[in-house]
Amino acid sequence: MNCPKCKDEYQEDNFCSNCGNQIKEKCPECGEMEFVGRLVCETLIKKIRKEQNCYMITNIFDFHEHIMTLILVGLVIVVLGFIQTESGAIPFFGIIVMGLAALDQILFLSKIKPKLTLQAEWEFFRLHPDYAEILKKAEKGEKNETAD
Repeated sequence: MNCPKCKDEYQEDNFCSNCGNQIKEKCPECGEMEFVGRLVCETLIKKIRKEQNCYMITNIFDFHEHIMTLILVGLVIVVLGFIQTESGAIPFFGIIVMGLAALDQILFLSKIKPKLTLQAEWEFFRLHPDYAEILKKAEKGEKNETAD
């Protein structure tokens, strides 16, 4: 963070180490020391981002579980096939299942995961429209800071 008065960089204390200007003040919402002139409580932004990440990870992980199940089933088929039979038909079937699961994983990472991420983000903000407004306000403040 730069000092708004002298533009000195990397301010970590409550006052500018160069000119003495007040840089941080007590936030009326959370009581933490935060930068003067911010549009939104930084603690609230961190809380929202944490909730958003948890929501998105949970929703994407739910979809991703079926891939792991396929890999596990394929592995069991291969092991049981080698134990129970002399022919390679059953283990070969297990290898095919694991190969399909690997292909599914590649498709998931390249095509499906980005779409699921956007969908989960949209759903999160649909459930919490107030959070979307808070983050827009915070981003607007960040843009104004970089323009100065």
